[in-house]
Amino acid sequence: MARCFFFATFLIALTGAMNPAAAEEEARPFRIGVLFWHESKNDLVAFEGLRHGLEVASFEYKIFEEHLAENEDRAREVIEMFRDEIEVDVIVAMGTKMTTIAMELEREIPIVFSAVTNPESAGIVNEGEGTSGRNVTGVSTWVDTRNILREFRRTIPEMKHLGILLSMDNPVSTYELRASQDFLSGEDRWRDEYSPEVDWDALRSSLRITPIRVAEESQIEGATASLISADVDAIWVPIDFQIYENVERVAKVAWESKVPLVSSSMKAISHSVVSVTVNFKRAGLITAAMVSEILTKGANPAEMVVRMLPWYEVTINMDAASAVDLEIPLSALTNAEEIIRSKIP
Repeated sequence: MARCFFFATFLIALTGAMNPAAAEEEARPFRIGVLFWHESKNDLVAFEGLRHGLEVASFEYKIFEEHLAENEDRAREVIEMFRDEIEVDVIVAMGTKMTTIAMELEREIPIVFSAVTNPESAGIVNEGEGTSGRNVTGVSTWVDTRNILREFRRTIPEMKHLGILLSMDNPVSTYELRASQDFLSGEDRWRDEYSPEVDWDALRSSLRITPIRVAEESQIEGATASLISADVDAIWVPIDFQIYENVERVAKVAWESKVPLVSSSMKAISHSVVSVTVNFKRAGLITAAMVSEILTKGANPAEMVVRMLPWYEVTINMDAASAVDLEIPLSALTNAEEIIRSKIP
């Protein structure tokens, strides 16, 4: 039912509420600038959804796509070009870092973000309000950390000590860690009432997390070995570009000691026993609907509530489990949206 409602809402937003008058007034196709901070798989899949969503919209448009290779000077040049030369009607920012930079550099052109994990913790929207109060809105791909931990435990019932690898300055993985620590400390116990069927206190009392941060890629193997020396039962690969882009290096060290990987990143599915992610293509579809609302109905980004995906997806990787001689419980297998074999060499 929820999925039917989502697609019905999506189609209405794109095709059922077009403003003919606005279309007549606009002599040229709408110009949409799309910005990538880095080549994240999550962002690229969301962009695929954005393009697909715009293809079914009943208005003409042209996309101006820029990949910035983590270069802030280039970001300034491109946004200035979008504003003064191309005169884009809306900017789509892919991912958290790109969104915060675009917000800093542009305060007039509407900015719609996609594939941002937690816009509130990143300072993109006002705390507790769901809106930015300025020229920014978009789609959050946040998954409640308590659900991530619950799925990890469902798949690895003996997991009592969880290690996590993070970069020094990644805001997304930092928030994943902080939210996990808040859950385990009981600081967010008030949220338990939203899912009373789950014994959250049992999970809290039987799990601890050890984080290790790395400043550069060359430290990943050593950090992984340090977690293994700390006697962790599994290692979490979070939404952290530097970590998930090097998941093979993490896995090589971890598997030698038969320590499984778990993840909240799409890129790490190939080496993780269990991954809890969202459908980034759907996030892109919703982004397209929001872009349409702004361009054809004059919606004000400052007043548009950030949209969230209504569900998450669990993927079980049988080859990753075999690599560490782990038997997956039937309850975890029946709960998964997808069971794969990644053909790990």
